[in-house]
Amino acid sequence: MRGRSWWIKWWGMASVVMAGWCLLAMRVPPAEWAYWGFFLLLAAGDALFPIAFGLSAISFNLSVFVALFAQYGWLVTVWVAVTASLLGQLKRCCTWRRWLLQLGITVMSLLAGAGAYHACWGVAKRVLPEPQWLALVAFGLTAAGVQAGVRRVLLHPRRPRDGWASRARLWAVMVSLSTIPVGLLFVTVRPHLGLLGLVLVAVPTASAWQVLRSYAQLLYLNHQLQRLGKVTGQFAAELNYDRTVRAIGDAVRQLVEQDVWGLYVVDKLSGWLEPVIVEKASGQPLSLEELAVWQSASQLFQRHLNRRAPVVLVRDDLGEAMPDKALAALCLVPLVHDGRARGMLVVGRAGITTFSRVEKMLLGIIASEAIVAIENALKFRQTEYRSRVDELTGLTNARTFEALLHEAVARAAERGECLSVVLLDLDGFKWLNDTFGHQAGNEMLKKVAQILRENVRRDDVVARLGGEEMAVMLPGVGLDEAAEVAERVRRAIEQQAVITVRTLDRGHPVSVRVTASLGVATYPDVATSARELMRYADRAMYLGAKRRGRNRVAVYGRV
Repeated sequence: MRGRSWWIKWWGMASVVMAGWCLLAMRVPPAEWAYWGFFLLLAAGDALFPIAFGLSAISFNLSVFVALFAQYGWLVTVWVAVTASLLGQLKRCCTWRRWLLQLGITVMSLLAGAGAYHACWGVAKRVLPEPQWLALVAFGLTAAGVQAGVRRVLLHPRRPRDGWASRARLWAVMVSLSTIPVGLLFVTVRPHLGLLGLVLVAVPTASAWQVLRSYAQLLYLNHQLQRLGKVTGQFAAELNYDRTVRAIGDAVRQLVEQDVWGLYVVDKLSGWLEPVIVEKASGQPLSLEELAVWQSASQLFQRHLNRRAPVVLVRDDLGEAMPDKALAALCLVPLVHDGRARGMLVVGRAGITTFSRVEKMLLGIIASEAIVAIENALKFRQTEYRSRVDELTGLTNARTFEALLHEAVARAAERGECLSVVLLDLDGFKWLNDTFGHQAGNEMLKKVAQILRENVRRDDVVARLGGEEMAVMLPGVGLDEAAEVAERVRRAIEQQAVITVRTLDRGHPVSVRVTASLGVATYPDVATSARELMRYADRAMYLGAKRRGRNRVAVYGRV
């Protein structure tokens, strides 16, 4: 489905080109119409069905242009090229900017070739009996070189520099140069055998061209499938969530030419698509304003979430809903896992409004493998999180706290900084469990854990070591400041650690509170290692706080 403005724009340009073609045709005898139609048919056929590598095409039209230039000059050659290019660009649904750029490149290369022809003719006619052939070769080489060079610089600056791209470019150069002798053959046959001779030459040539085209398509598809297996294997074997997303982006950039790509995942709570990453083809992240626009576009993508096949959305169909005004088309590929849509892969192009069947197939395979890799990475992250966190309180567990403490001590020694540890033990917690049950004890532990998080910095590490014993690691904090933090925590627990429970015998509601005894030790003031730091803080807590009446703070070295 295309918008009405799209058709008006393209048919308007087509009318301009055809009008120029008719005016040009009026200047020649009617007998030449057959030859013009023959060359136009060859040029149009190659423009509509070229040998393609992704979005790159190898042109056979150089032979047609060489023959036309030899017979009718640059004006007829340019108009045949413009007409054939119009048909090819309409088939590929390019934007009008890209269409004008392609036409400009074609016309510029032909005019440069005409200049090289006349320059070579002027030099060669003094030394050669038949200078036209050398001049026509100069025309073909110049036109091919200018066109290939300008397209390389302007249209494909982001093409990956791998071995395949180099071989494809080399083959493109060889095939393009091989068409120059075909054009010279057309020039030779035309005066002697006329249109019939040209047809006899063109039929086997076109047949060979179709064989080359089929071979190129199979070769390209085989290469893309091999690359697909390699890149999907890379992110399928990755368990880190961030690296998995990056690997998916690398796969999209290697297999499909695009200007921007994004990955959206369905939020399990809201059910709406949320952007995970949106990047340009160069790998650069978008600005905050651009990200906000793409996030708002998730409502548009949500409408196509339940469709199982890739969907191509064109600018004229979307209007103001297109996230990026410079984009011409978006390909939306749902990420389906276990029969449910879990996200969406979005690929955008600025110059071309279509995606080939091969590209849709590749994106579909990437999407099917990507959602499996994302689900595995999320499960691994959840498992890793559970292995590091106490399930009841959500605090860091003892094993992780010990590892982090050793790293923090080494870092503090390297930087010459202080590091303090506060250990706390709840007073009367055993009585609470025995009187009101373990459910009441668990509720109290959650309450105390919340109080601890609210009274320390975000960078401080709060952990549950086991039972009712907890710890706080304070990087960069000295002994006096750590004692102040411990006293603040003690007062907060004394005032806020209150829960309402029911008695086990009659079920009456009762308000219960607890207090805490805390011990403080600091590296390197009193301890020289992580083990000493924990031992001295534990000694201060039991000997300095518990044995001296509880509900107090004891600092090792001052007890």
